[in-house]
Amino acid sequence: MNKIGRKAPYHAVSGCYKLFPEIGMLALMRQGPAKFDPAGAGIVLATVTVSCIGVGALIGWGAGNVGYGVLCGAIAGVPAGVGAVYWQYRESL
Repeated sequence: MNKIGRKAPYHAVSGCYKLFPEIGMLALMRQGPAKFDPAGAGIVLATVTVSCIGVGALIGWGAGNVGYGVLCGAIAGVPAGVGAVYWQYRESL
């Protein structure tokens, strides 16, 4: 091969990269936003909800009625779980 044959591909690639950096190799290596994981979201939701139910049961046990404590923990736990899932995956929305 001659010198022109070897330099032509190099100049074409480097010239395109300098003119359009957003379509160069670095654009392919950029990471996108975090992806939503439904299984992970379910685990976060269940963990926070069950934790609130447990805390409610302990408070209810201390107050003399475990059933009302569990009920209040469940009522508070569902919105807390939804909020925790939103907080965990807010970047992927």
